[in-house]
Amino acid sequence: MRNHSPARTSAGASVLAAVIVLAVMIANLWFWWSQEESIAPMDLIGRLEVLRQDRAEAKPETAAPTTKLKDWEKLPAAVEAPADRLSGRALTPSPLPEERVAQVGQGDTLDHALGRLFIHGAPKAAVIAAYRTLADPRLIRPGQRLFAQFSTASPMDAYSLLSVVIAPEGRGEGVSIVRVLGGDQGLQFRARPGGLAGHMQRQVLRCTITGGLELSLKRCGHGRGLSRLVTALLSLRMDMRSDLKMGDQLTLVFDELVAADQRIRYERVVGLRYAGSQTKFTGVSWQEHKGRVATFTPEGTALEPMFVRDLVYGARLSSVFGMRMHPILRKMKPHLGIDLAAPTGTPIRAASGGVLIARKRAGAAGKMVRIRHGRGFSSEYFHMSRFARGLYPGKKVRRGQIIGYVGTTGRSTAPHLHFGVRKGGVHVDPLQAFDTPGKSVPTRELLAFKTSVKPVLALLSQISTVAKARGID
Repeated sequence: MRNHSPARTSAGASVLAAVIVLAVMIANLWFWWSQEESIAPMDLIGRLEVLRQDRAEAKPETAAPTTKLKDWEKLPAAVEAPADRLSGRALTPSPLPEERVAQVGQGDTLDHALGRLFIHGAPKAAVIAAYRTLADPRLIRPGQRLFAQFSTASPMDAYSLLSVVIAPEGRGEGVSIVRVLGGDQGLQFRARPGGLAGHMQRQVLRCTITGGLELSLKRCGHGRGLSRLVTALLSLRMDMRSDLKMGDQLTLVFDELVAADQRIRYERVVGLRYAGSQTKFTGVSWQEHKGRVATFTPEGTALEPMFVRDLVYGARLSSVFGMRMHPILRKMKPHLGIDLAAPTGTPIRAASGGVLIARKRAGAAGKMVRIRHGRGFSSEYFHMSRFARGLYPGKKVRRGQIIGYVGTTGRSTAPHLHFGVRKGGVHVDPLQAFDTPGKSVPTRELLAFKTSVKPVLALLSQISTVAKARGID
């Protein structure tokens, strides 16, 4: 039996492993050499021919499209048009100006108000200097609004200021201070009359009457300002105390002044549709070429009647037109008007616009006023306690203007207004005269009217259609 030493066994294993590794390396080298094609020498003509073939094979995949630019107009808006890219126009929309709004407080100066808009340094001095060319900066009043636009959103970059509008507290326009771009004199601003503290946005609203009008509009997300505008229009055709019913539908198209994503004020109602159990009507606002703004039906008939119904706020009808027993003379006499009972001193409004033809004390009528209107109508107001200031024969009065105050002068038993209406010099029932339509659109302007109000009527119809489709009606 032989004995193998450990040293000899280990040396033999190492030699065997080295032989195996060398064999694998030789086999791999042979495989790589056998797979690689031999590269034959190529002259210049051969190289050019290979290059031409490569370009010919790649041409269908890499050639630019030959589509004409006008064909891109038929593509969806989401497709990028080469015309935009080739002409150098930006494919992304330009950023909107940054807007900021501030309100002048008690004791504020224009300098302080501009500071709250982060307008400081040279831009502030330039704005104040421009405003001084039209108005005194020291006379700025609490409640006025400042509306500024900047080219960047950074609150510290006052040099990006584009314009400032200094507007009055209520309605109307103010003063615009606009930056002069491209000038050679550095930072410059120029002031001009006009300008609103924001920009107009047209809104639509459909609201169900669930109580009073103001409460209903509040539930629909709108405030008292809109309620006042809507009340003024609805009261032209309906009694707000009795005709407004639960479940009635009110549809509105209105404009509001907006700045920096906040509502500044409700501007006007341009379209209205009321669908109620007592009354249904549609009205649209339109401005005539003479500047008069009124509300009409879609056919051009005035929504506003000729005479105001609420001559005396909160008055009670105490006597009607016709034969009656006179409360003082105690005999049957024709009553040529209606009596509206109200406390002494309650304001009396003119039933319609016209010319005041009498203002005097007249025996049994007491202190009285008579107004001549168009279309052969006139109105008279008896038993006043006093006249409004500034009234005299020949003066024009507006519809709804206060002309005097309730009293009991003349032949009267209690404070009230006797209101009479004449047509062609003959007394008529005032309650029937209240239904006389107002001034309609002139025939020569009817086409322009219908063209102007068509978009508003389309919005009103669209809102109603959507409501019916959703089962709201």
